[in-house]
Amino acid sequence: MSFPELLLNLLKEFNITQAQLSKATGIPTTTINGWIKAGRLPDYNSIKTLCCYFGISADELLQLENISESNLNEEEMKLLRSFKAAPKRTQQAVISILSEINDK
Repeated sequence: MSFPELLLNLLKEFNITQAQLSKATGIPTTTINGWIKAGRLPDYNSIKTLCCYFGISADELLQLENISESNLNEEEMKLLRSFKAAPKRTQQAVISILSEINDK
């Protein structure tokens, strides 16, 4: 999957537009559009910003790890990304619930 495809998938997964991503991150809409339409790649600071916003690693964003070798299916990957993007309080609640389930 190319970087533009990955970014489009993330926008779809998070149910946001390029303009909303721009407003949330401070990255100009023209820059985001250039990544998607012209196949440009983000600079170091933009990579950091995107990783923080989407709750993913730079390896995932730049597709440096081989996801196909992962034991996780697409639904599990989506849940993991959602968990990483959630506020700490929500993450702690999910961990608590799962701990209770596993203790039974």
